[in-house]
Amino acid sequence: MVIIGEGVTENEAIAHAKASLKAQLSTGKFVNVELDSTSELNFGMEYAGIFADDPTFNDWMAKLESIRNEANMVVDN
Repeated sequence: MVIIGEGVTENEAIAHAKASLKAQLSTGKFVNVELDSTSELNFGMEYAGIFADDPTFNDWMAKLESIRNEANMVVDN
């Protein structure tokens, strides 16, 4: 699903996008899907835990958190 909001101002475009999203969601429905054990959900699991013994892992995670926090503080003009 792609939602596009157009307007003269940014706020107007956001309001139109929100209205379009609400309209789409109001007509949607939930569907249960059965997956077998060979599904794509296991994709990448062979890499789980590969950094368990890496002594620099916590430093790397702290740096990632710092980068995320900086990015979250950026204000769009």
